[in-house]
Amino acid sequence: VSAGAKMPDSFAFFCKSLSRARSQYVAFVVDGTPENAAQIINWVKEAGTRVCENVLYVNGGLPFKFLRGVSDEEKQAAENWIEATLAEISNAQA
Repeated sequence: VSAGAKMPDSFAFFCKSLSRARSQYVAFVVDGTPENAAQIINWVKEAGTRVCENVLYVNGGLPFKFLRGVSDEEKQAAENWIEATLAEISNAQA
């Protein structure tokens, strides 16, 4: 998600429609600030979907600079985020 200070109404509508009937969990990769991401995360939570607490913040645009300019540290952070997110979902379902 690219989290700017102002998000399109259509995106807000989509987030607010993510009920548990549509999605059990949502995990976020965010290009933006935690403050801007908080609004998106709150929309999804208010819709009733469980949100993974660990958010991966990236800089430089999505889709996460694939194939270009991703440092080893960014790759490791993404791998750690994936592992933590999968563990969070698995533990919640146990």
